[in-house]
Parts: sequence; C-alpha cells; structure tokens
Amino acid sequence: MKKLKLSSSFIQRYRLLLTLILTLVVGLCGYKVYETTVQAAIDPVLIPVAARYLKSGTVIQREDIQMIEVPRPVVLEGVEKDPELLLGQAVDTYNAIAEGSLFYEALLIPKEELHDVSAFPLLENEAAVTIDADIKTSYANSILPGHQIDLYFQGYATQADESEKRVLYGQLVSQARVIAVRDSTGKNIDAQSDKATSVIVVALAYEDADLVQRAKFFGTVLPMVTYGSLNPESQAEDFYDIAKMRELLYQKTIDVSLVKEALEDE
Repeated sequence: MKKLKLSSSFIQRYRLLLTLILTLVVGLCGYKVYETTVQAAIDPVLIPVAARYLKSGTVIQREDIQMIEVPRPVVLEGVEKDPELLLGQAVDTYNAIAEGSLFYEALLIPKEELHDVSAFPLLENEAAVTIDADIKTSYANSILPGHQIDLYFQGYATQADESEKRVLYGQLVSQARVIAVRDSTGKNIDAQSDKATSVIVVALAYEDADLVQRAKFFGTVLPMVTYGSLNPESQAEDFYDIAKMRELLYQKTIDVSLVKEALEDE
C-alpha cells in the first residue's frame, strides 16, 4: 500500500490555518468574558436606602425603606443590601441616617441593644418609672419587656406620737406595663441573659407614677406577678385597698399636683 506523502508547503498552510482558528476561538472567548465583566459592572442593582430621615434610636420599619437602582460599583463594603435584615434594627445612639442614604452597618444595632429613652414605647399621659430589682424580685430574670406586673409597697408607718412603728404593705398599681429590663451595666435583659436583672422600667399613668415615686421615699416598691397581671381581662377581686394605700402615702407628703375639678369650679 502506497503512503500518502504531504508536501511541506501543505503542512505549513495547515499549521497556519489551525493557528488562525485557535487564535479566533481564544479571541472570541476573551471578548465574551470581557463583555460579561463590563455588563456586570454596568448593570444596576437594587439596594435599600432610607425613605425618610431616621434619628437616633429609630427602630426601622418597612415604611422607612425604599429600593433604588444604582451601578454595581457604588455598592460599598459595610452596606446592608438585604431590606429584610434591616427590619427591627435601630439607628445607633448619637447617629442618624439621612433621607436617601445607604444603610451602613456601623450605624445600626439590634433594637434590643438600644440605650435611648426616646425609644421607650410610652403612650400619651404616661411616664417611665424605674423599679429596683434583683434575681429574686425579678423572678429569676423572668420579667421581660411586654409583660404586665403589679407594684407593691413594703415599708413602715409611724404613729403620730412616733411611739410605734407598724409594717405597711400593700398594692400600689395593678397591671403596670414593662417596657425595659436592664442589668447593672445598663444592658438589656432577655431570656438568655446570664446577668441578673437590676432595673425594671414600667410605663405608668401620671397619677400612678406620682404615687410610686412618693412611695420610694418611705420604703421599697416591689414587682409582683399575680393572676390579675397575667390576665388583664380577668375579673379577679382586689385583695388590697389601693385607695387606702394611696391615702396613707399622700398623708406623708405634700401634694402639689393640679386638681382639675377644683380648677374647673373656679
């Protein structure tokens, strides 16, 4: 059988053609990679920005977030890009976020770590009152924000001639709303905290807040968990005469509160 003999010129042309084809393929691949890279840099991405000015202590809600398109290179490190992760976070103390600004992670903290009285959920005509507590009176750290508790007074009453001291104990306020619980360093207490409760903050109507603050001068105000505090809708009978307790404490102090009925009569 005769062998096919290729001329050297044919082999050279074949090698040249193969080289051109390979060069073309590599060039096309390189161009495709370049085009994809450029397109990725040009294509806009959606990121969350502040829909309004958010002051220190603001807990971010869905209405505080709006989405805008920006070129991908604008998205910097340290910017929160997921709007769902923003919900429930708070603007850190002494910081603020301008309208239209990106949400920088350095300006945000979990709302549980917020140390700002402006974040207390007070209603109209309510005051925030602190109650000293410890591991015992907090029911082993079981009293948490959102709970309702009763407040009791424990102290002494002295006879008019100061001849005898008598124990004075009874209920001051029922169903006080707990709005914050802190340890001795001011950090928030939750169910997983390993430190003991030091302060319980409750929201009280002005009249109740006034009574509790007066009571602190004469004895101790204690948190108490009762069936009535756990079940606000219940019709449980009162064991203590709150009106009598109020009268006894007010007899020991000077009342400078405004009496609306007297003003109206004038």
